[in-house]
Amino acid sequence: MKKGFVTLLIVIVLGMIALGLAISFSFHSMQTANNSRNNKYTNLVKALVNSCAEVALYKIRADNNLTGSGDVKIGNNSCAYNISGSGSTKTINVTGSINNSTRRLIVTTSSLNPITISTWQEI
Repeated sequence: MKKGFVTLLIVIVLGMIALGLAISFSFHSMQTANNSRNNKYTNLVKALVNSCAEVALYKIRADNNLTGSGDVKIGNNSCAYNISGSGSTKTINVTGSINNSTRRLIVTTSSLNPITISTWQEI
Protein backbone atom coordinates (compact mmCIF):
# COMPACT_ATOMS: atom_id res chain seq x y z
CA MET A 1 0.00 0.00 0.00
CA LYS A 2 2.85 2.42 0.83
CA LYS A 3 4.55 1.82 -2.56
CA GLY A 4 1.34 2.76 -4.39
CA PHE A 5 0.97 5.91 -2.31
CA VAL A 6 4.57 6.99 -3.00
CA THR A 7 4.14 6.31 -6.71
CA LEU A 8 0.90 8.33 -6.78
CA LEU A 9 2.59 11.19 -4.96
CA ILE A 10 5.50 11.17 -7.44
CA VAL A 11 3.07 11.19 -10.39
CA ILE A 12 1.14 14.14 -8.90
CA VAL A 13 4.35 16.13 -8.27
CA LEU A 14 5.64 15.44 -11.78
CA GLY A 15 2.25 16.43 -13.20
CA MET A 16 2.33 19.72 -11.28
CA ILE A 17 5.84 20.45 -12.56
CA ALA A 18 4.76 19.70 -16.14
CA LEU A 19 1.68 21.92 -15.74
CA GLY A 20 3.83 24.74 -14.34
CA LEU A 21 6.23 24.50 -17.28
CA ALA A 22 3.35 24.48 -19.77
CA ILE A 23 1.82 27.61 -18.20
CA SER A 24 5.20 29.31 -18.15
CA PHE A 25 5.84 28.55 -21.83
CA SER A 26 2.34 29.71 -22.73
CA PHE A 27 2.81 33.01 -20.89
CA HIS A 28 6.19 33.54 -22.55
CA SER A 29 4.68 32.90 -25.99
CA MET A 30 1.91 35.44 -25.35
CA GLN A 31 4.46 38.05 -24.22
CA THR A 32 6.59 37.43 -27.30
CA ALA A 33 3.58 37.79 -29.60
CA ASN A 34 2.53 41.01 -27.86
CA ASN A 35 6.04 42.48 -28.11
CA SER A 36 6.21 41.54 -31.78
CA ARG A 37 2.91 43.30 -32.46
CA ASN A 38 4.06 46.41 -30.58
CA ASN A 39 7.35 46.45 -32.52
CA LYS A 40 5.37 46.23 -35.77
CA TYR A 41 3.34 49.33 -34.87
CA THR A 42 6.44 51.14 -33.65
CA ASN A 43 8.18 50.57 -36.98
CA LEU A 44 5.06 51.53 -38.95
CA VAL A 45 4.56 54.80 -37.08
CA LYS A 46 8.26 55.60 -37.45
CA ALA A 47 7.97 55.18 -41.22
CA LEU A 48 4.78 57.27 -41.16
CA VAL A 49 6.37 60.29 -39.45
CA ASN A 50 9.50 60.06 -41.63
CA SER A 51 7.30 60.07 -44.74
CA CYS A 52 5.31 63.00 -43.38
CA ALA A 53 8.52 64.96 -42.82
CA GLU A 54 9.61 64.19 -46.40
CA VAL A 55 6.29 65.55 -47.70
CA ALA A 56 6.77 68.74 -45.67
CA LEU A 57 10.31 69.13 -47.06
CA TYR A 58 8.96 68.65 -50.58
CA LYS A 59 6.42 71.42 -49.96
CA ILE A 60 9.16 73.72 -48.61
CA ARG A 61 11.20 73.03 -51.72
CA ALA A 62 8.24 74.10 -53.86
CA ASP A 63 7.65 77.25 -51.75
CA ASN A 64 10.57 78.51 -49.64
CA ASN A 65 8.27 80.93 -47.76
CA LEU A 66 5.86 78.20 -46.67
CA THR A 67 4.80 78.06 -43.02
CA GLY A 68 1.79 76.50 -41.35
CA SER A 69 0.45 73.03 -40.82
CA GLY A 70 -0.90 70.17 -42.83
CA ASP A 71 -1.91 66.55 -42.76
CA VAL A 72 -0.64 63.64 -44.79
CA LYS A 73 -2.70 60.49 -45.33
CA ILE A 74 -0.80 57.32 -46.16
CA GLY A 75 -3.06 54.32 -46.55
CA ASN A 76 -5.40 54.22 -43.56
CA ASN A 77 -3.02 56.28 -41.41
CA SER A 78 -2.34 59.97 -41.21
CA CYS A 79 0.15 62.30 -39.60
CA ALA A 80 0.35 66.03 -39.02
CA TYR A 81 3.17 68.47 -39.59
CA ASN A 82 3.78 72.10 -38.70
CA ILE A 83 6.34 74.24 -40.54
CA SER A 84 7.72 77.31 -38.80
CA GLY A 85 10.66 79.63 -39.25
CA SER A 86 11.78 82.16 -41.80
CA GLY A 87 14.54 82.49 -44.33
CA SER A 88 16.63 79.38 -44.75
CA THR A 89 15.96 78.09 -41.23
CA LYS A 90 12.77 76.06 -41.08
CA THR A 91 11.59 73.77 -38.32
CA ILE A 92 9.17 70.95 -39.06
CA ASN A 93 7.34 69.30 -36.18
CA VAL A 94 5.71 66.00 -37.13
CA THR A 95 3.36 63.80 -35.12
CA GLY A 96 1.90 60.44 -36.10
CA SER A 97 0.06 57.63 -34.32
CA ILE A 98 -0.92 54.07 -35.16
CA ASN A 99 -2.79 51.93 -32.60
CA ASN A 100 -1.67 53.90 -29.53
CA SER A 101 1.93 54.03 -30.73
CA THR A 102 2.86 57.71 -31.21
CA ARG A 103 6.03 59.24 -32.60
CA ARG A 104 7.14 62.84 -32.80
CA LEU A 105 9.88 64.16 -35.04
CA ILE A 106 11.62 67.51 -35.40
CA VAL A 107 13.46 68.39 -38.59
CA THR A 108 15.45 71.61 -38.93
CA THR A 109 16.92 73.03 -42.13
CA SER A 110 19.95 75.26 -42.39
CA SER A 111 19.58 76.16 -46.06
CA LEU A 112 16.85 75.82 -48.67
CA ASN A 113 18.63 75.83 -52.03
CA PRO A 114 19.55 73.04 -51.89
CA ILE A 115 17.72 71.94 -48.75
CA THR A 116 20.22 71.05 -46.05
CA ILE A 117 18.98 69.20 -42.97
CA SER A 118 20.75 70.29 -39.79
CA THR A 119 18.74 68.04 -37.43
CA TRP A 120 16.42 65.07 -37.87
CA GLN A 121 15.49 63.93 -34.39
CA GLU A 122 12.78 61.81 -32.79
CA ILE A 123 11.48 63.25 -29.55
